Amino acid sequence: MLRGTLCVLLGSLILLGCTGGAIRLQPLPADHPANPAAAEAPMPPPSQTLREGPEASSEDPDAMPSEHPMDHEHEGAVYTCSMHPEVKASAPGRCPECGMKLEKRMEP
Repeated sequence: MLRGTLCVLLGSLILLGCTGGAIRLQPLPADHPANPAAAEAPMPPPSQTLREGPEASSEDPDAMPSEHPMDHEHEGAVYTCSMHPEVKASAPGRCPECGMKLEKRMEP
């Protein structure tokens, strides 16, 4: 009985302690991002990741191979779906029936 009364009193004290004190929020500075009156952030500069540089646009035909080395990777290979073996393709892609990635199988 004493234990139950003690738990009720302790629980009440915790609840009153959490709700009893008024929390005063400090006003946000005018330039704080969470302040509704803050100015909008400037746009970041455009990404330079995929931009071609002067080194990529060489006019020398020997600088770039005439064929991509991965072009021959697909020769003799058939791509099939593991769930739908009747689906076959000559290049990697997705199964039109279920959307799974096609897996590479070598043709004998």
